[in-house]
This record gives sequence, C-alpha cells and structure tokens, in this order.
Amino acid sequence: MKKVNLPLLIGVFILMILILILMFPKLFTEVNPYATQTLKTWSQENGEFNLEAPPFPPSRNSPFGTDEMGRDLLSFIVHGTKITMTIGLLVVVGRFLVALPIGIAAGFGSYLAKMTIEQFSIIFSALPALLIGVIILKMNFFANLYREQSILAFVVVLTFIDWARLGNLIMERVQEILARPFVKGEIAIGKSRFQIAVESIVPHLAAELIVLFFMEIARALTMMMQLGIFGVFVGNMGFVLDSEGGNVTFMNISFEPEWASLLGSAKDYIRSAPWIVIFPGIAFFISILGFNLIGEGLRRLLQERDSKLLFHLRQFFLPKVRKELCFKTKKFHVPGLGRSFILLFCMILFVSFMLDRSQESFKHANAAAFLSYEAKDQVLIGTAQAKERAEEIASALEQIGLVPLGEEGYISSYETEDLYMPVQTIFRIGDLGAGKIEFQHGKDYTFGSFGNLDIKGGLYDASGEDLLYPLDFERFRGKFVLLDSQIYSPKACNYLIERLIQQEGIKGVICILGEEAQLPYSAGKDQYEGIIVWVTRETAGQLQKRDGQEVHMTLASEKFTPIGRNILGMIPGSDKKVGKEAIILGFEYNYDSSQQQLGNQKLLFSMELITRLVQQKEQSNRTIIFAFWDGTLTADYNGLKAYCEKPLYDPQQSMLYMDLTKIDVEQAEAITYSGRQAPVTRYFAFRFNHQLGEVLRKSSIPQKEYPVDMHIEAKRENYLDKIMYYEVNTPTIILGLQGESGDREKQATLDQLGKVILRAIQKKLY
Repeated sequence: MKKVNLPLLIGVFILMILILILMFPKLFTEVNPYATQTLKTWSQENGEFNLEAPPFPPSRNSPFGTDEMGRDLLSFIVHGTKITMTIGLLVVVGRFLVALPIGIAAGFGSYLAKMTIEQFSIIFSALPALLIGVIILKMNFFANLYREQSILAFVVVLTFIDWARLGNLIMERVQEILARPFVKGEIAIGKSRFQIAVESIVPHLAAELIVLFFMEIARALTMMMQLGIFGVFVGNMGFVLDSEGGNVTFMNISFEPEWASLLGSAKDYIRSAPWIVIFPGIAFFISILGFNLIGEGLRRLLQERDSKLLFHLRQFFLPKVRKELCFKTKKFHVPGLGRSFILLFCMILFVSFMLDRSQESFKHANAAAFLSYEAKDQVLIGTAQAKERAEEIASALEQIGLVPLGEEGYISSYETEDLYMPVQTIFRIGDLGAGKIEFQHGKDYTFGSFGNLDIKGGLYDASGEDLLYPLDFERFRGKFVLLDSQIYSPKACNYLIERLIQQEGIKGVICILGEEAQLPYSAGKDQYEGIIVWVTRETAGQLQKRDGQEVHMTLASEKFTPIGRNILGMIPGSDKKVGKEAIILGFEYNYDSSQQQLGNQKLLFSMELITRLVQQKEQSNRTIIFAFWDGTLTADYNGLKAYCEKPLYDPQQSMLYMDLTKIDVEQAEAITYSGRQAPVTRYFAFRFNHQLGEVLRKSSIPQKEYPVDMHIEAKRENYLDKIMYYEVNTPTIILGLQGESGDREKQATLDQLGKVILRAIQKKLY
C-alpha cells in the first residue's frame, strides 16, 4: 500500500483556502476593511449609559475584534490576504529572476557572477537581512509611499537583501550536475555552455527549484512578519495621532489591510488587546506552515523510487520535447472534450474583454433613454424653463432608480431675494462722424446693476489712475468712469464701484476685468440711477482709444420668481458599518443662450454617470448623493449656498463632496483638479483624493491644478469653491474642464472625465 503524502495534502488544502479567500473575500465577510468605528455607546437595562473606545474585543458582530482604529479584524485579515500573498509571491519571483541566471553562470565558473554572490553573502552574513530591511524601509522616503509604490519598494528591498543565499544554493547544485559523466560527454562533443545549461542543467534543477519556490514563499512571509513587529509594513501612511502645537505625529499603523501592519501594535496592545496580534499571527503561522508543508511534500515525492514527477518535469523542460509539442501538431493531439474546453475558455475571455471595453466607453446612450426633453435656449434660475428642467431631471432620476433625498421629493426649493436679469441691452460709443462701435452683451460686456435705464454721457478714462485717494468727483460729473480692477484688491474694487455709482451726476462705472477673468453672469438685485458694467480687456482697449466720446447705454430688466430648485437623489450604501457615509456629487443645470449646446451635453454627461453608478450599486459601500444645483451662474443665488445653510443629509456622515460644476468646455487642454480640501486628517477623503490622483496619472490625461486659496484671510475669495469645507465641514475635491485646446492629441474631454470619476468611485477600496 502506497504511503499517503500527508504534508503535501495538508499544504495543498491550506493553499486552496488561501486562494479562495484571495479571490472571493465576500464569502467570508461583507464588512469594509477600511471602515473605522471611533466610539461605541449603549444603554443598559438599568438606564446606565456606557461609552467604549476601540480596540473592541471579539463579539458576534466582530468575531476577531477590532484594531485601535475600530476596523474589523476579520475583514482586515480576509481582504489583507491579497496584498500579503502578492508581496510574498513577487518577492520570491524577484529572487529567482536574480539568483537563477547569476547562480547558473557562477556554477559554470564565471568569476564575476561568483564574486557577486560571495560579496552579497558576506555583507548579509555580517549584518542580518532583517536589520538591513528595517533600516532601509524605515527611511522617510519608503515609509510615506502609497500602496502600489510601497509594495514595489518591499519587493525590491526583500529581493535585494536575500537573493544571494538562493544564488549560492543554485551555484553549488549546478557545480554538482556539471561533475556528472553525461555532462562531461556533452562538453567533449563540443556543446556550448548555453546548450548545456538549457538541455541539461535546467531540466535537472527544475524539481528542486519548485521545492525551493514554495520554501522561499514561506521565508518571505516570515521576513514580512518580522518586519511588521518592528513597525515596517506596506501603506504606513498618515493616521494622525496628535497635531497639537502644529507638530503632527502619526500613528504607527497601516491604512491598507495587510497582515504585518497589525503586528506593529504588539508592544502597545499585547496585554490590553491581545486579539490584535494573535489573529494576524495565526494567519501568518498557517500560511507559512502551508507553504513549508507543500515544499516538504514535494521533496518527499521526488525522493520516492517510483516517482514519475521528476521524469515529467525533465521531459517538460527538454527543448526537443517542447519542439515536438509546438510544431509537430500530428503528435500533439487534443481530444474533442479538450478542444471544447479550450474554445469555451477563449469565449469567456473574449466576452470578458468586450464587457470591459464596453464599460470603458462613456457615451450617452444610457442617459438618452431617461431624458426626452426639448433643448431650451437657456435655463436660468427663477424662469419657467428652469422649473420645467428641474421637473425633467427629477423624473429622470426616478426612472433611473434613485431614492429622493428630501421630504419634498427630488426637488428641494429655496427662496432667494428679488432677482433681475437684462432682457434688452445697448452699449455703444461714438457718433456717425467718428465711427460708432456697438458692443455685444455676454461677449464684450455684462451688466452689474439692473433696472430700466436709458443713459448717455461722455467717457472718462481713469484706468491708469488710483481713484482711492484723489476723490475729486466733480471731474466725473456727467461721465462714464472707466477703471481697471487689476489695480485694486477685490474688496477695494467693490468699495470704489459702490462709492462712485452713488455720487450724484456720475452716469455709470465701466470696470475692466483682470487678465484671465471671465465676464460675470448678468443677474442680481442691485438697482441704481447709474449703470455698472463689466468689460473684457479687449473691449477696454477700444474704449481707451475713444476717451471723451459719448457713450450710450440702454438696459431693460425683468424680475423673475425668487425661487431656486435643487434636485437631489441618492444610491443608499450597502455596507453595514459605512453605508450611511456619503459621497456627494454636485452638478449644475443652468446655462445662458451662449452655452446652450454645452449645457445640454453636461446634462447628458451627468445622467450617464449616474446611470453607470446605479448599474454598479451592489458595489457601492457608501451612499452616493447626486445634486443638481440651481442658480450656479450667480454667487448670491447659488443652490449650493442654500444647501449649506440647510443640509438635507447629515453633515457628519458626508465624507466627501466632488464639485463637477467647473465644466466650461467640452474639450479642454487639461482636466482641472484640486484636492487641497481633502487633508490627511480626513482619512476617507484623503485616500480618495490620492486614488483619484493615481487614476489621473495612469490615464495619461493632461491635468492642471485648479487654484484654491485655503489661507484663512482668503476665505471669501472664490468662496463657493470652499463653502462645503468651511460651512458644512465636508472635504471637497474639484474636477472640471476649463480652457479650450486646439491640439486634439493633447486635450481632455467630457468622456475622459467621466471615465476618471467612474474608476475612482468604483474602486473596491471604498
């Protein structure tokens, strides 16, 4: 009776369990490994209130307990299997890639290869590999890397410090094989070293290399476990422990689910919360045992007299046999069942590839099915068109399957102050004799005050003067005053305009915009006896040439309904712990007549994005809220401002706001991006911001920084860009398309922006 190879059976069983956990983690836990629980409160039957901070001991909800951040250890270990095993496998592959060619060359007598192995062996015998690993990987450069870079650093360092031992084993084994008579015979008949290595050395080494491979994985996992005890692990990045006095100190804990990181807590929690160390230690022990048992089982199998494994391995590695398998198809017969299996496998790969490609495309076919509206010339807050558009969007969100956010349904109305918009305008300078010029509203100028006025007066060019100090207003009487806003700070400019327009006899103020500033949207409530106008620098150049000539301005304004309408819907989160935490995506649906095509494209873009995310809702750990803001063309009536005054979702559960209202063109020179409002102290937002940056980097899409001044003194500058951060305490990421690009090869499009957002949100990490 043949003896059962028990080590091999047990080792293979452990390996299959690890593969199952790695590939299907949701079979073992549905808890998000990144979810933190900072407090646990409950009331006992006698009414006593209890409060407990992490780490929490094992319980029915958390069988392995939690770590010091309140993260579920079972979920952390299950999801950490992928990273831990990947590192171990890559380290061993790296060692073999280095040790195998150098070891074989040294075995053949190469002086350089032999000296390389000897020198590395001397260095790492004098200084333990563990100590060198701690010294290198504890450097700030390595300690602050993110997941992908940190994994690469670990693989390179652990390969570097321990390949020489493996290379020495291969060198000695090659020397033994070369001493055999059959190899000497091959040398005698004139075979080259390369032929001997390929035809004789590698086939005879193959079985031993497979045994060594599994043993090396166990050694690599052991090294990772030891490094973890010394606080060296993947993803050691940025949990803030204390920031008092401006000195930020970090917790020695990994953001990523990886087994070794939990062992770094041993010195602090081995007595008070031993489960933090025990369970990852058991995971390491079982895995290392499994790979060692596989190696031992294979070694026993190879030592059996009637073992055919060694014969088959040598036959597989012989070039003659491979040549027959590859080219002599008549000898390589595939049975009918085998052909069917291969065909089915190829079909599955093809379908998977096509499905993946279909997900990559970001066209608006899905969105069009939910929108059957007629394109409107313009959609402005307070107008009938805005009301109709809000109802159309709400109907589309209902069809897509979103849940309404507010008690009123999808549409949340808010009151504004009186709102006036120009419906008829004239701005001309000069007379027939001097050559009259008439400017175009929305392109050359916009009004900053409203009412019904028809005014004529001379032009006084004060664009080169400092008007804050002379204050001789008599010279401006009966004139339109031209001033340059770049000379003054925004606050000083507003003060000066207000002061000038209120002076008796001044017809109006013509204010020149800054170099890259855009014309403000013409809507508001201010009414004066004079007129305030904003002009582009190109328009100002024409005015400056006609200093003293007569200006004629006509303004007819219409009062609109003082009601704005935000539309909000959400995909509820599925995770038990973080399902109520929300990501908010903000869109706009207002546009004027000059932006009709872009306005409709942006609406289709937003609906397509929502549809894609709804189709993937089973992967949505957190709640995703979609908000369409009204009044986005004005600062005073913006729906985002109204939401911040009265949030419809718990601000404490709002983890991130993604601002998608900065889309000014369909094709831009770059994606504008700012994550300055997602600091390291906001764990989820900080990590999401980093992941978004990685997606942008890997996509090779041009990007540029969207400027947001976060200094406290600049709080009111571009305040709507920061209002969620300042008023509702919600970290904000800004994404958009600004600045047209004439180079088609170097441009960013709406479709590319949609792909970036989808990839970032759909990451299993969140």
